[in-house]
Amino acid sequence: MDAQGVRQSVRVVSGQTTVTGVAPFLVKFDGSGTRAPAALRAQSAITDPEAYAFLMTGYRLNYGENRGGVWQYPQGSSYSRDEDTGPPVFSYVYQTPGSYPVRLRTRDALGNEADVQLNVVVNAPPAPFPIRPTDGRWPNFVSGNRYTLEANGDYRSFGALETGGRHNIVIEKVGTGADPTISTFSPDGRSKALATRPVEFRAAHIRLVNVDIGHFQVGQRGYDYVGVIGGVVRRFSDAGAVFLWHEGTDIARSNVRFGRGLFFQDTELRSTAAGSGYIMFGTFNGLHARNTRFVHAENGPTTYAMLRVYGSNFTFRNNLWFSQVDGGLGNGTLISMLATGGQTQTQWRDDDTVGPTNGTSSSQAYGYISEKQILQNNQLHASGSFLTNGVAVAGGGNPSGDRLVYPRLIGWEDNVFGVSGNVGRMIQGGEIGGQYVFWRNNRRDFGRGPVVSATTGAPNASVGNTTTFNGPHLIEATNSRAVPSSF
Repeated sequence: MDAQGVRQSVRVVSGQTTVTGVAPFLVKFDGSGTRAPAALRAQSAITDPEAYAFLMTGYRLNYGENRGGVWQYPQGSSYSRDEDTGPPVFSYVYQTPGSYPVRLRTRDALGNEADVQLNVVVNAPPAPFPIRPTDGRWPNFVSGNRYTLEANGDYRSFGALETGGRHNIVIEKVGTGADPTISTFSPDGRSKALATRPVEFRAAHIRLVNVDIGHFQVGQRGYDYVGVIGGVVRRFSDAGAVFLWHEGTDIARSNVRFGRGLFFQDTELRSTAAGSGYIMFGTFNGLHARNTRFVHAENGPTTYAMLRVYGSNFTFRNNLWFSQVDGGLGNGTLISMLATGGQTQTQWRDDDTVGPTNGTSSSQAYGYISEKQILQNNQLHASGSFLTNGVAVAGGGNPSGDRLVYPRLIGWEDNVFGVSGNVGRMIQGGEIGGQYVFWRNNRRDFGRGPVVSATTGAPNASVGNTTTFNGPHLIEATNSRAVPSSF
Protein backbone atom coordinates (compact mmCIF):
# COMPACT_ATOMS: atom_id res chain seq x y z
CA MET A 1 0.00 0.00 0.00
CA ASP A 2 1.21 3.47 -0.76
CA ALA A 3 0.75 6.49 1.51
CA GLN A 4 -2.72 7.07 0.06
CA GLY A 5 -3.83 3.52 0.82
CA VAL A 6 -3.83 2.44 -2.82
CA ARG A 7 -2.68 -1.10 -3.51
CA GLN A 8 0.48 -1.14 -5.61
CA SER A 9 1.53 -3.95 -7.93
CA VAL A 10 4.89 -3.57 -9.64
CA ARG A 11 6.94 -5.63 -12.06
CA VAL A 12 10.55 -5.85 -11.02
CA VAL A 13 13.38 -4.50 -13.13
CA SER A 14 16.46 -5.91 -11.45
CA GLY A 15 18.28 -3.39 -9.30
CA GLN A 16 15.95 -0.54 -10.24
CA THR A 17 12.62 -1.30 -8.59
CA THR A 18 11.91 0.01 -5.07
CA VAL A 19 8.76 -0.46 -3.03
CA THR A 20 8.14 1.62 0.08
CA GLY A 21 5.83 1.23 3.05
CA VAL A 22 5.43 1.73 6.79
CA ALA A 23 6.21 -0.93 9.42
CA PRO A 24 4.69 -3.40 9.84
CA PHE A 25 4.68 -3.62 6.04
CA LEU A 26 2.70 -6.43 4.35
CA VAL A 27 4.16 -7.58 1.02
CA LYS A 28 3.30 -10.43 -1.36
CA PHE A 29 5.96 -11.60 -3.82
CA ASP A 30 4.94 -13.55 -6.92
CA GLY A 31 7.63 -15.14 -9.09
CA SER A 32 5.25 -17.31 -11.09
CA GLY A 33 5.85 -15.29 -14.25
CA THR A 34 9.15 -17.16 -14.51
CA ARG A 35 9.57 -19.27 -17.66
CA ALA A 36 11.95 -22.18 -18.24
CA PRO A 37 11.93 -22.65 -22.04
CA ALA A 38 14.88 -25.06 -22.35
CA ALA A 39 13.58 -27.36 -19.60
CA LEU A 40 10.04 -27.15 -20.99
CA ARG A 41 11.25 -28.29 -24.41
CA ALA A 42 13.20 -31.17 -22.86
CA GLN A 43 10.03 -32.86 -21.56
CA SER A 44 6.56 -33.58 -22.89
CA ALA A 45 4.41 -34.26 -19.81
CA ILE A 46 3.40 -30.61 -19.22
CA THR A 47 2.75 -28.47 -22.29
CA ASP A 48 1.57 -25.28 -20.55
CA PRO A 49 4.69 -23.09 -19.99
CA GLU A 50 3.17 -21.25 -17.02
CA ALA A 51 2.11 -24.48 -15.33
CA TYR A 52 5.50 -26.05 -16.01
CA ALA A 53 7.32 -23.15 -14.39
CA PHE A 54 4.95 -23.15 -11.40
CA LEU A 55 5.30 -26.88 -10.78
CA MET A 56 8.89 -27.59 -11.79
CA THR A 57 11.02 -24.45 -11.41
CA GLY A 58 12.76 -23.88 -8.08
CA TYR A 59 12.71 -20.51 -6.32
CA ARG A 60 14.85 -19.05 -3.55
CA LEU A 61 13.70 -15.69 -2.17
CA ASN A 62 15.87 -13.87 0.37
CA TYR A 63 13.94 -11.06 2.07
CA GLY A 64 17.05 -9.01 2.87
CA GLU A 65 16.30 -8.46 6.56
CA ASN A 66 18.74 -11.04 7.96
CA ARG A 67 17.02 -11.53 11.31
CA GLY A 68 18.50 -14.99 11.78
CA GLY A 69 16.87 -17.94 13.48
CA VAL A 70 14.41 -20.57 12.26
CA TRP A 71 10.65 -20.92 12.19
CA GLN A 72 8.90 -22.65 15.09
CA TYR A 73 7.14 -25.17 12.85
CA PRO A 74 7.61 -27.93 11.93
CA GLN A 75 9.10 -28.75 15.34
CA GLY A 76 12.74 -29.74 15.05
CA SER A 77 13.13 -28.31 11.55
CA SER A 78 15.60 -25.63 10.49
CA TYR A 79 13.75 -23.49 7.97
CA SER A 80 15.34 -20.04 7.91
CA ARG A 81 13.31 -16.97 8.81
CA ASP A 82 15.36 -14.99 6.29
CA GLU A 83 14.47 -16.78 3.07
CA ASP A 84 12.22 -19.35 1.45
CA THR A 85 12.64 -21.96 -1.24
CA GLY A 86 9.87 -23.76 -3.06
CA PRO A 87 6.75 -22.68 -4.97
CA PRO A 88 6.81 -19.15 -6.41
CA VAL A 89 4.32 -17.21 -4.27
CA PHE A 90 5.64 -15.75 -1.01
CA SER A 91 4.53 -13.37 1.73
CA TYR A 92 6.47 -11.38 4.29
CA VAL A 93 5.84 -8.93 7.12
CA TYR A 94 8.58 -6.32 7.50
CA GLN A 95 8.40 -5.22 11.13
CA THR A 96 11.59 -3.16 11.49
CA PRO A 97 12.30 0.08 9.60
CA GLY A 98 15.19 -0.13 7.17
CA SER A 99 16.21 -0.71 3.56
CA TYR A 100 16.26 -4.32 2.44
CA PRO A 101 17.73 -5.81 -0.76
CA VAL A 102 15.38 -8.61 -1.81
CA ARG A 103 16.87 -11.28 -4.08
CA LEU A 104 15.12 -13.98 -6.08
CA ARG A 105 17.06 -16.85 -7.65
CA THR A 106 15.36 -19.38 -9.92
CA ARG A 107 16.64 -22.74 -11.14
CA ASP A 108 15.18 -25.03 -13.77
CA ALA A 109 15.38 -28.81 -14.02
CA LEU A 110 18.47 -28.53 -16.28
CA GLY A 111 20.41 -26.52 -13.72
CA ASN A 112 20.07 -23.11 -15.39
CA GLU A 113 19.82 -20.24 -12.88
CA ALA A 114 18.87 -16.57 -13.04
CA ASP A 115 18.63 -13.76 -10.46
CA VAL A 116 16.55 -10.64 -9.97
CA GLN A 117 16.75 -8.03 -7.18
CA LEU A 118 14.58 -5.21 -5.83
CA ASN A 119 14.71 -2.93 -2.80
CA VAL A 120 12.11 -2.75 -0.04
CA VAL A 121 12.23 0.44 2.03
CA VAL A 122 10.34 0.29 5.32
CA ASN A 123 9.69 3.55 7.15
CA ALA A 124 9.01 3.93 10.87
CA PRO A 125 5.37 4.33 11.91
CA PRO A 126 4.33 7.72 13.31
CA ALA A 127 4.22 8.57 17.00
CA PRO A 128 1.33 6.70 18.64
CA PHE A 129 -1.99 7.92 19.95
CA PRO A 130 -2.76 6.00 23.17
CA ILE A 131 -6.21 4.46 23.68
CA ARG A 132 -6.90 3.74 27.35
CA PRO A 133 -9.53 1.39 28.78
CA THR A 134 -10.96 4.32 30.70
CA ASP A 135 -11.76 6.15 27.42
CA GLY A 136 -14.89 4.01 27.13
CA ARG A 137 -15.10 4.11 23.31
CA TRP A 138 -12.99 3.93 20.18
CA PRO A 139 -11.66 7.18 18.77
CA ASN A 140 -12.44 8.45 15.29
CA PHE A 141 -9.62 6.59 13.55
CA VAL A 142 -7.59 8.66 11.10
CA SER A 143 -5.77 7.27 8.09
CA GLY A 144 -2.00 7.13 8.49
CA ASN A 145 -2.08 7.07 12.31
CA ARG A 146 -0.73 4.61 14.84
CA TYR A 147 -2.64 3.72 18.02
CA THR A 148 -1.66 1.80 21.14
CA LEU A 149 -3.70 -0.39 23.48
CA GLU A 150 -2.49 -1.01 27.03
CA ALA A 151 -1.22 -4.43 28.06
CA ASN A 152 -3.78 -6.16 30.33
CA GLY A 153 -6.40 -3.71 29.04
CA ASP A 154 -9.99 -4.85 28.48
CA TYR A 155 -11.59 -2.97 25.57
CA ARG A 156 -14.49 -5.34 24.91
CA SER A 157 -17.09 -2.87 26.17
CA PHE A 158 -16.04 -0.46 23.38
CA GLY A 159 -17.87 -2.58 20.81
CA ALA A 160 -16.55 -3.52 17.38
CA LEU A 161 -13.29 -1.99 16.21
CA GLU A 162 -13.88 -0.98 12.60
CA THR A 163 -11.77 1.09 10.21
CA GLY A 164 -14.04 1.10 7.14
CA GLY A 165 -12.87 3.48 4.40
CA ARG A 166 -9.60 4.35 6.19
CA HIS A 167 -6.08 3.21 5.43
CA ASN A 168 -2.55 2.74 6.75
CA ILE A 169 -3.48 2.30 10.41
CA VAL A 170 -1.49 0.38 13.04
CA ILE A 171 -3.11 -0.68 16.34
CA GLU A 172 -0.67 -2.35 18.71
CA LYS A 173 -0.10 -3.41 22.28
CA VAL A 174 2.14 -1.29 24.49
CA GLY A 175 3.65 -2.33 27.83
CA THR A 176 4.21 -5.71 29.41
CA GLY A 177 1.58 -8.22 30.42
CA ALA A 178 -1.35 -9.91 28.72
CA ASP A 179 -2.43 -8.83 25.27
CA PRO A 180 -5.25 -6.27 25.33
CA THR A 181 -8.67 -7.77 24.57
CA ILE A 182 -11.20 -6.45 22.08
CA SER A 183 -14.63 -7.88 21.26
CA THR A 184 -14.71 -7.69 17.46
CA PHE A 185 -12.38 -6.53 14.71
CA SER A 186 -14.11 -5.77 11.42
CA PRO A 187 -11.74 -4.02 8.99
CA ASP A 188 -14.64 -2.83 6.86
CA GLY A 189 -18.06 -4.02 7.96
CA ARG A 190 -20.12 -1.54 5.96
CA SER A 191 -23.08 -2.92 4.08
CA LYS A 192 -23.12 -2.60 0.30
CA ALA A 193 -26.60 -1.10 0.69
CA LEU A 194 -25.10 1.97 2.38
CA ALA A 195 -22.91 2.92 -0.59
CA THR A 196 -23.57 6.32 -2.16
CA ARG A 197 -21.17 6.17 -5.12
CA PRO A 198 -19.45 3.46 -7.18
CA VAL A 199 -16.43 1.64 -5.72
CA GLU A 200 -16.08 3.56 -2.46
CA PHE A 201 -12.71 3.37 -0.70
CA ARG A 202 -12.23 0.24 1.39
CA ALA A 203 -10.18 -0.28 4.54
CA ALA A 204 -6.57 -0.72 3.43
CA HIS A 205 -3.31 -1.76 5.14
CA ILE A 206 -4.79 -2.12 8.62
CA ARG A 207 -2.48 -3.99 11.05
CA LEU A 208 -3.20 -5.27 14.55
CA VAL A 209 -0.14 -6.28 16.58
CA ASN A 210 -0.35 -8.40 19.76
CA VAL A 211 -4.08 -7.98 20.31
CA ASP A 212 -6.51 -10.62 21.67
CA ILE A 213 -9.39 -10.51 19.16
CA GLY A 214 -12.66 -12.11 20.24
CA HIS A 215 -14.13 -12.14 16.73
CA PHE A 216 -12.63 -11.26 13.34
CA GLN A 217 -15.65 -10.40 11.21
CA VAL A 218 -15.41 -9.75 7.48
CA GLY A 219 -17.98 -7.44 5.91
CA GLN A 220 -19.40 -7.10 2.40
CA ARG A 221 -16.94 -4.41 1.34
CA GLY A 222 -13.86 -6.56 1.79
CA TYR A 223 -10.52 -4.84 2.39
CA ASP A 224 -7.08 -4.34 0.87
CA TYR A 225 -4.29 -5.93 2.93
CA VAL A 226 -4.99 -6.52 6.60
CA GLY A 227 -2.53 -8.12 9.01
CA VAL A 228 -2.87 -9.81 12.40
CA ILE A 229 0.60 -10.17 13.92
CA GLY A 230 0.92 -11.92 17.27
CA GLY A 231 -2.05 -12.14 19.61
CA VAL A 232 -4.96 -14.47 18.95
CA VAL A 233 -8.17 -14.63 16.89
CA ARG A 234 -10.80 -16.60 18.82
CA ARG A 235 -13.42 -16.71 16.10
CA PHE A 236 -13.48 -15.88 12.41
CA SER A 237 -16.54 -15.12 10.26
CA ASP A 238 -16.62 -14.34 6.56
CA ALA A 239 -19.43 -12.52 4.73
CA GLY A 240 -19.10 -14.66 1.60
CA ALA A 241 -22.63 -15.98 1.97
CA VAL A 242 -24.11 -12.51 1.58
CA PHE A 243 -22.00 -10.98 -1.18
CA LEU A 244 -24.71 -11.42 -3.85
CA TRP A 245 -23.25 -9.43 -6.74
CA HIS A 246 -26.41 -9.87 -8.77
CA GLU A 247 -28.67 -8.19 -6.21
CA GLY A 248 -29.26 -4.53 -5.46
CA THR A 249 -28.55 -1.34 -7.40
CA ASP A 250 -25.56 -0.79 -9.68
CA ILE A 251 -23.92 1.25 -6.90
CA ALA A 252 -24.52 -1.51 -4.34
CA ARG A 253 -23.07 -4.18 -6.64
CA SER A 254 -20.00 -2.09 -7.44
CA ASN A 255 -19.07 -1.96 -3.75
CA VAL A 256 -19.10 -5.70 -3.06
CA ARG A 257 -15.61 -7.16 -2.75
CA PHE A 258 -13.69 -10.11 -1.36
CA GLY A 259 -11.08 -9.64 1.29
CA ARG A 260 -7.74 -9.13 -0.46
CA GLY A 261 -4.39 -9.66 1.23
CA LEU A 262 -5.12 -11.15 4.67
CA PHE A 263 -1.91 -11.87 6.61
CA PHE A 264 -1.53 -13.91 9.81
CA GLN A 265 1.90 -14.21 11.41
CA ASP A 266 3.01 -15.48 14.82
CA THR A 267 -0.61 -15.70 15.93
CA GLU A 268 -3.31 -18.28 16.65
CA LEU A 269 -6.70 -18.82 15.01
CA ARG A 270 -9.35 -20.76 16.91
CA SER A 271 -12.86 -22.02 16.28
CA THR A 272 -14.94 -21.07 19.28
CA ALA A 273 -18.37 -20.74 17.68
CA ALA A 274 -20.22 -23.94 18.56
CA GLY A 275 -21.46 -25.72 15.47
CA SER A 276 -19.52 -23.66 12.91
CA GLY A 277 -17.48 -26.67 11.85
CA TYR A 278 -14.54 -24.58 10.67
CA ILE A 279 -11.77 -22.33 11.88
CA MET A 280 -12.07 -20.36 8.64
CA PHE A 281 -14.69 -20.57 5.92
CA GLY A 282 -14.38 -17.83 3.35
CA THR A 283 -13.35 -16.46 -0.01
CA PHE A 284 -10.20 -14.42 -0.43
CA ASN A 285 -7.88 -13.06 -3.06
CA GLY A 286 -4.65 -13.33 -1.12
CA LEU A 287 -4.53 -15.30 2.16
CA HIS A 288 -1.15 -15.72 3.84
CA ALA A 289 -0.32 -17.46 7.13
CA ARG A 290 3.10 -17.89 8.74
CA ASN A 291 4.15 -19.39 12.07
CA THR A 292 0.48 -19.54 13.07
CA ARG A 293 -1.44 -22.16 15.07
CA PHE A 294 -4.79 -23.22 13.60
CA VAL A 295 -6.62 -24.73 16.58
CA HIS A 296 -9.95 -26.52 16.65
CA ALA A 297 -11.03 -25.45 20.11
CA GLU A 298 -14.71 -26.46 20.14
CA ASN A 299 -17.57 -27.91 18.07
CA GLY A 300 -17.14 -31.54 19.16
CA PRO A 301 -18.40 -34.13 16.68
CA THR A 302 -19.75 -31.44 14.31
CA THR A 303 -16.18 -30.42 13.51
CA TYR A 304 -15.22 -31.85 10.16
CA ALA A 305 -12.77 -29.40 8.63
CA MET A 306 -10.34 -26.74 9.77
CA LEU A 307 -10.29 -24.52 6.69
CA ARG A 308 -12.66 -24.34 3.77
CA VAL A 309 -11.26 -21.55 1.67
CA TYR A 310 -11.92 -20.38 -1.86
CA GLY A 311 -9.91 -18.03 -4.01
CA SER A 312 -6.40 -17.39 -5.27
CA ASN A 313 -2.94 -16.42 -4.03
CA PHE A 314 -2.71 -18.45 -0.81
CA THR A 315 0.52 -19.22 1.03
CA PHE A 316 0.54 -21.37 4.16
CA ARG A 317 4.10 -21.93 5.42
CA ASN A 318 5.48 -23.12 8.76
CA ASN A 319 2.13 -23.35 10.54
CA LEU A 320 0.74 -25.85 13.06
CA TRP A 321 -2.67 -27.51 12.58
CA PHE A 322 -3.98 -28.75 15.92
CA SER A 323 -7.32 -30.34 16.86
CA GLN A 324 -8.42 -30.17 20.50
CA VAL A 325 -11.70 -31.96 19.77
CA ASP A 326 -12.44 -35.55 18.83
CA GLY A 327 -14.86 -35.52 15.94
CA GLY A 328 -14.23 -39.16 15.05
CA LEU A 329 -14.85 -39.84 11.39
CA GLY A 330 -16.51 -36.44 11.23
CA ASN A 331 -13.02 -34.97 11.21
CA GLY A 332 -12.75 -35.98 7.58
CA THR A 333 -10.61 -33.17 6.28
CA LEU A 334 -8.10 -30.76 7.67
CA ILE A 335 -7.94 -28.26 4.85
CA SER A 336 -10.00 -27.80 1.70
CA MET A 337 -8.75 -25.46 -1.00
CA LEU A 338 -11.58 -25.10 -3.46
CA ALA A 339 -13.02 -23.45 -6.51
CA THR A 340 -16.68 -22.44 -6.72
CA GLY A 341 -19.07 -23.75 -9.36
CA GLY A 342 -20.61 -21.30 -11.77
CA GLN A 343 -21.81 -21.20 -15.34
CA THR A 344 -18.73 -20.87 -17.59
CA GLN A 345 -17.01 -18.36 -15.25
CA THR A 346 -13.32 -19.20 -14.97
CA GLN A 347 -11.53 -16.06 -13.80
CA TRP A 348 -11.60 -13.19 -11.34
CA ARG A 349 -13.23 -10.05 -12.74
CA ASP A 350 -13.53 -6.34 -11.93
CA ASP A 351 -10.83 -6.18 -9.26
CA ASP A 352 -12.06 -8.59 -6.57
CA THR A 353 -15.46 -9.68 -7.83
CA VAL A 354 -16.02 -12.81 -9.86
CA GLY A 355 -18.80 -13.42 -12.39
CA PRO A 356 -20.50 -10.57 -14.30
CA THR A 357 -22.54 -8.10 -12.26
CA ASN A 358 -25.40 -8.45 -14.74
CA GLY A 359 -25.86 -12.09 -13.80
CA THR A 360 -29.31 -13.00 -12.54
CA SER A 361 -28.39 -15.90 -10.26
CA SER A 362 -25.75 -16.96 -7.77
CA SER A 363 -24.60 -19.62 -10.20
CA GLN A 364 -23.81 -16.99 -12.82
CA ALA A 365 -22.23 -14.60 -10.37
CA TYR A 366 -20.05 -16.85 -8.27
CA GLY A 367 -18.20 -19.20 -10.58
CA TYR A 368 -14.45 -18.62 -10.77
CA ILE A 369 -11.23 -20.52 -10.92
CA SER A 370 -8.88 -20.83 -7.94
CA GLU A 371 -5.14 -20.79 -8.45
CA LYS A 372 -1.76 -20.23 -6.79
CA GLN A 373 -2.63 -21.97 -3.53
CA ILE A 374 0.38 -23.36 -1.67
CA LEU A 375 0.74 -25.35 1.55
CA GLN A 376 4.44 -25.91 2.34
CA ASN A 377 6.52 -26.83 5.41
CA ASN A 378 3.54 -27.11 7.74
CA GLN A 379 3.08 -29.42 10.72
CA LEU A 380 -0.26 -31.22 10.88
CA HIS A 381 -0.82 -32.76 14.33
CA ALA A 382 1.18 -32.43 17.54
CA SER A 383 1.23 -34.00 20.99
CA GLY A 384 -2.29 -33.74 22.43
CA SER A 385 -3.97 -33.28 19.07
CA PHE A 386 -6.79 -35.59 18.01
CA LEU A 387 -6.57 -37.65 14.87
CA THR A 388 -8.12 -36.95 11.51
CA ASN A 389 -8.90 -39.41 8.77
CA GLY A 390 -7.68 -37.55 5.71
CA VAL A 391 -6.82 -34.38 3.89
CA ALA A 392 -8.69 -32.77 1.01
CA VAL A 393 -6.16 -31.08 -1.24
CA ALA A 394 -8.25 -29.51 -3.94
CA GLY A 395 -11.65 -29.91 -5.47
CA GLY A 396 -15.09 -28.42 -5.40
CA GLY A 397 -16.96 -26.55 -8.05
CA ASN A 398 -19.19 -29.29 -9.44
CA PRO A 399 -17.00 -29.48 -12.56
CA SER A 400 -19.43 -30.87 -15.09
CA GLY A 401 -21.22 -29.54 -18.12
CA ASP A 402 -20.75 -25.77 -18.26
CA ARG A 403 -19.12 -25.55 -14.81
CA LEU A 404 -15.44 -25.51 -15.69
CA VAL A 405 -13.89 -24.36 -12.45
CA TYR A 406 -11.44 -26.97 -11.20
CA PRO A 407 -8.57 -25.33 -9.29
CA ARG A 408 -5.39 -24.52 -11.23
CA LEU A 409 -1.78 -24.31 -9.98
CA ILE A 410 -2.26 -25.63 -6.46
CA GLY A 411 -0.50 -28.05 -4.19
CA TRP A 412 1.25 -29.28 -1.07
CA GLU A 413 4.90 -30.06 -0.55
CA ASP A 414 7.25 -30.96 2.32
CA ASN A 415 4.57 -30.99 5.03
CA VAL A 416 4.73 -33.32 8.03
CA PHE A 417 2.02 -35.27 9.86
CA GLY A 418 1.84 -37.11 13.17
CA VAL A 419 2.91 -40.66 13.90
CA SER A 420 -0.42 -42.45 13.56
CA GLY A 421 -1.55 -44.08 10.34
CA ASN A 422 -4.86 -42.30 10.84
CA VAL A 423 -3.27 -38.88 10.53
CA GLY A 424 -3.22 -37.61 6.99
CA ARG A 425 -3.40 -41.14 5.64
CA MET A 426 -4.83 -40.19 2.28
CA ILE A 427 -5.99 -37.61 -0.17
CA GLN A 428 -9.72 -38.15 -0.14
CA GLY A 429 -11.07 -39.83 -3.25
CA GLY A 430 -12.22 -37.32 -5.83
CA GLU A 431 -10.86 -34.36 -3.86
CA ILE A 432 -7.67 -34.00 -5.85
CA GLY A 433 -9.54 -32.73 -8.88
CA GLY A 434 -7.75 -29.86 -10.51
CA GLN A 435 -5.85 -28.69 -13.56
CA TYR A 436 -2.26 -28.75 -12.26
CA VAL A 437 -2.00 -30.14 -8.73
CA PHE A 438 1.13 -31.29 -6.93
CA TRP A 439 1.47 -33.44 -3.79
CA ARG A 440 5.13 -33.87 -2.90
CA ASN A 441 7.08 -35.36 -0.01
CA ASN A 442 4.33 -35.09 2.60
CA ARG A 443 5.36 -37.51 5.35
CA ARG A 444 4.17 -39.04 8.59
CA ASP A 445 6.06 -39.19 11.89
CA PHE A 446 6.89 -35.49 11.66
CA GLY A 447 8.82 -36.01 8.45
CA ARG A 448 10.70 -39.14 9.45
CA GLY A 449 8.06 -41.66 8.44
CA PRO A 450 6.61 -42.92 5.16
CA VAL A 451 5.09 -40.66 2.57
CA VAL A 452 1.38 -39.83 2.82
CA SER A 453 0.02 -41.24 -0.41
CA ALA A 454 -3.08 -40.67 -2.47
CA THR A 455 -6.10 -42.93 -2.58
CA THR A 456 -6.90 -45.04 -5.61
CA GLY A 457 -9.33 -42.45 -6.92
CA ALA A 458 -8.12 -41.25 -10.30
CA PRO A 459 -7.37 -37.53 -10.61
CA ASN A 460 -10.05 -35.52 -12.40
CA ALA A 461 -12.57 -38.33 -12.08
CA SER A 462 -15.14 -36.94 -9.66
CA VAL A 463 -18.67 -38.25 -9.88
CA GLY A 464 -20.54 -36.50 -12.65
CA ASN A 465 -17.41 -35.00 -14.21
CA THR A 466 -17.91 -34.82 -17.96
CA THR A 467 -14.86 -32.66 -18.65
CA THR A 468 -11.29 -33.87 -19.06
CA PHE A 469 -8.81 -31.44 -17.54
CA ASN A 470 -5.20 -31.19 -18.58
CA GLY A 471 -3.34 -32.39 -15.51
CA PRO A 472 -1.02 -34.01 -14.85
CA HIS A 473 -0.95 -34.34 -11.10
CA LEU A 474 2.48 -34.71 -9.57
CA ILE A 475 2.19 -37.14 -6.66
CA GLU A 476 5.75 -37.74 -5.47
CA ALA A 477 7.35 -39.56 -2.57
CA THR A 478 10.26 -37.14 -2.97
CA ASN A 479 10.19 -33.56 -4.09
CA SER A 480 11.58 -33.18 -7.62
CA ARG A 481 11.37 -29.38 -7.61
CA ALA A 482 14.78 -27.85 -8.37
CA VAL A 483 16.47 -26.03 -5.47
CA PRO A 484 18.47 -22.91 -6.43
CA SER A 485 21.97 -22.50 -5.06
CA SER A 486 22.54 -20.31 -2.01
CA PHE A 487 23.32 -16.63 -2.28
